[in-house]
Amino acid sequence: MAQDDETRADSTLRWIKNNKVFSALIVLGIVVIALAAFQEAVGRLVRAGRDLLGTDDLTKVPPQESFDAWAREFYAAERGSIGPALSDRSSEFAAASRASQPSYATAIQAIHVGLLSYRRQGHPNIYIDIPPAPSDLFGAEAAQFRGGVTFSRRCSWLLQFDNPEHIRQRQGPNLVVTLMNGDGHVQGGSEVGTVAMRFDFDNAVIHIERTGLASSLLVDLPAFVRPANFERVVSYATKLLIEHQLSTCEMDDTV
Repeated sequence: MAQDDETRADSTLRWIKNNKVFSALIVLGIVVIALAAFQEAVGRLVRAGRDLLGTDDLTKVPPQESFDAWAREFYAAERGSIGPALSDRSSEFAAASRASQPSYATAIQAIHVGLLSYRRQGHPNIYIDIPPAPSDLFGAEAAQFRGGVTFSRRCSWLLQFDNPEHIRQRQGPNLVVTLMNGDGHVQGGSEVGTVAMRFDFDNAVIHIERTGLASSLLVDLPAFVRPANFERVVSYATKLLIEHQLSTCEMDDTV
């Protein structure tokens, strides 16, 4: 039995010696294992040397940049996860503002001119404080826009933009005219109605939404209008609102 085992071992060794490919693979495996062990040992020696000499290991530390550069990268990546790149977004805002600004300017101008006409012809005590339309509808200028009209202690308007932080469903900001039952100064008041005008970029129309008192006063107005007809519609709406205020508000000389 022992002779049989020895014979098998001898035959196996002779086969390995005679099979050059298999022998080469074994040698290659031994060399690879030896190289890996050598590299690991060298790495340990290098790390130990750095620890002894106090040398900084900066292999995982990125090159020095300014905090401004890092901040830009951080916010660009953050915004990129929820929308287009910042530069693309800025271009979209600019294009949207240019396309819609004339319509918002038309509305503000029509309201202002209408109020001035009625004040000049019969109600000189109407107080009007309406700034020009902002040039940038998606920036601080629009967010800070405030217009005011006081007919009496019991009737006033507030104009402002409900300015979105980003373009939602390609809609512009709402220009909102809020009707109040007080002047907000001598006599506090609350909202009794609103008119909101909003530019729709995809369809190139202005949506007109009404609530409260404005719903009944402006019932004949369309829900949306194209820019070419917008001045006509907003002028008529201004006429109806002004005449209602002058007819129903108790006017006084202390405005």
